[in-house]
Amino acid sequence: TNFGFEIKSFNSTTHEYTLNIQVNYSGVVAMPPSKPQILPITLAGFRNPKIYWSGNIESDLSYYKIYRKIGLGSWQFIATRYPPSTYYIDYEIEVSGLPSAKNIKYKIIAVDTQAKSSVYSDEVACKGLNELLPKKNSDEGESVEITSEYLLKQNYPNPFNPSTEITFSLKESANVKIVVFNSLGEEVVVLINSVIPAGYHSIEFKADNLPSGIYYYEMRAGDFREIKKMVLLR
Repeated sequence: TNFGFEIKSFNSTTHEYTLNIQVNYSGVVAMPPSKPQILPITLAGFRNPKIYWSGNIESDLSYYKIYRKIGLGSWQFIATRYPPSTYYIDYEIEVSGLPSAKNIKYKIIAVDTQAKSSVYSDEVACKGLNELLPKKNSDEGESVEITSEYLLKQNYPNPFNPSTEITFSLKESANVKIVVFNSLGEEVVVLINSVIPAGYHSIEFKADNLPSGIYYYEMRAGDFREIKKMVLLR
């Protein structure tokens, strides 16, 4: 049975909620994504904040948007993540062990294929230095600048088992398609095939049910096309 509901408003005087209830598939799909359930912050490499959340169950989920607030500053959109990824490592922030208040805050929203957004998740926070580190795009710590071109990076880690992260950048919004092929040229999985905003992005490739070997991933965006090799090593 398909069932979903959305809280439209809350009356603080009468303590009453106004709900939008749907009991069929088309109605449920037409609703915005549910509120992402964000988890406590952990550390990546004993230095950078790593934010986790529970993946939404909606079939039409497209991506997550991550926001950050430093100290008394305003909230800033910093990244997107695409299913099945449910984490983000903030390489621009160095966690501090100083006895200070938790000054770095994060929250996320979910966006579906109809460009409808969920409400914000709860906020999570950690202690960090207020000065941003150079932007990095992988655990290798490679610094990158704001791009003015399309770019497909080498996956990391490589070789990998059982998952790896593929990072790419767009100079402008474009329909992006990233496909993984085996060594025979057979299509294994389509990781992304949708319109993606400009900026740096990353997606996780999970190869739990695939045998060891050489694989290739191809990115197409407008006139841009590039292929890179990766190795699954059990």
